[in-house]
Amino acid sequence: MLSRIKELAVEMKPGLLDLCQRAIQCPSLTGEEGAVAQIFLAELQKLGYDEAFIDDWGNVIGMVYGTEAGPTIMYNGHMDHVDIGDPSEWNGYDPYGGEIDGGYIYGRGAADMKGHMIALLTAAEDLLQEGWNPASDVYFAFSCDEEQRGGSMEMIVKDKSEVGGPLEQYSTAGYKFEDCTKILYQERMLRVESCSAYSKTDEAN
Repeated sequence: MLSRIKELAVEMKPGLLDLCQRAIQCPSLTGEEGAVAQIFLAELQKLGYDEAFIDDWGNVIGMVYGTEAGPTIMYNGHMDHVDIGDPSEWNGYDPYGGEIDGGYIYGRGAADMKGHMIALLTAAEDLLQEGWNPASDVYFAFSCDEEQRGGSMEMIVKDKSEVGGPLEQYSTAGYKFEDCTKILYQERMLRVESCSAYSKTDEAN
């Protein structure tokens, strides 16, 4: 199975890069995520998720139903990004160009965090093509307004009509959880020794 997944990853790389470029080329400042949300929704629909829709908050939701009753597992990310800042500091790259150069893709949101969400989608596509049937419901949530408050993520977790059941685990991506963490967040601790850097500043802390 693992070897086949690796083969699929190679086969799907051109499509992954194209999707990533299109997402980067679609500006999505906080409160302006509507256009990029349509890109992600169209991809979920193309992949044949059991449910795919945009909720009242503008979040993109995809669901793959499990084969057994049990906790829902969610993978999430945010569609909005911070401003491009001073264009002269982009070393000649268009902040919304999605240019590929030397094995890297350049543009606002490439790392934080459109590239990550597209990696999630592509990994799920690999598994779905191979007949993946998860035991638990698997929930993909691409949210708005993380860069300012993260309130839409809070609403996703609170809204039982969307989730269909309690969220026992979910993979997080730098959210300002506020009260959301008090609802359901099963933390995992991992010790990593490294020189850290914040992706929005590219300065070591």
